[in-house]
Amino acid sequence: MEINNNPEQTAKKIERLKIFNSDLEQQAKRLEQLKIYTSSSEHKEHLRKLCEKRSFKVEVFDTLNNESTVYSSVRAAAKEIGCAAQTIHNAIKTLESKGAGGLIKKRYIAKRIIEGK
Repeated sequence: MEINNNPEQTAKKIERLKIFNSDLEQQAKRLEQLKIYTSSSEHKEHLRKLCEKRSFKVEVFDTLNNESTVYSSVRAAAKEIGCAAQTIHNAIKTLESKGAGGLIKKRYIAKRIIEGK
């Protein structure tokens, strides 16, 4: 189905949306519905599953203690060792492209764990 709006129709739609969004009672009602939806356990479980699909496990090796820890995601690893997630992403990217990654916080080496290998 092709929607081909002329400028007059587009202007009318924009005007209706402005009126709809300026109604404070309607805004409060939508906000309350959103709070109910996002606080449900089903929604939280759905978000967790989405995050798991996109994330990958990370192995972080502590060079001072010679201990290796596996984390479920880059964010979890970053939170635990106290750095930004982007720092771990950059270290993994460097390790995979050059074969030798740098130390994170002068102590940790991170590598991606590929499932099934």
